[in-house]
Amino acid sequence: MFWNNIKVNKINKERIPKKHRNLLNHEDVMTLVLEKFYKQNMDVRVLESNITTNNNYLREIFLVGRIDKKIKEIAHIEIHLDNLPKEV
Repeated sequence: MFWNNIKVNKINKERIPKKHRNLLNHEDVMTLVLEKFYKQNMDVRVLESNITTNNNYLREIFLVGRIDKKIKEIAHIEIHLDNLPKEV
């Protein structure tokens, strides 16, 4: 996965310019937030996915605008499967 060597730093939301803050600081589904901002539906393109030996699901994706076909987001998603209810 291409995220293996990337360092991530958490920043205070006040450091994000106001016009972009709602894109990054929210409790909503990111795809829906981007669709509203870009005024078009998004398609998910999975670059890679796997389950680790620690039972974590990893997925790297592009969110691409359905109309203009431009990449709007590159994301790394990690789900700790052992933390989910058994019904999921």
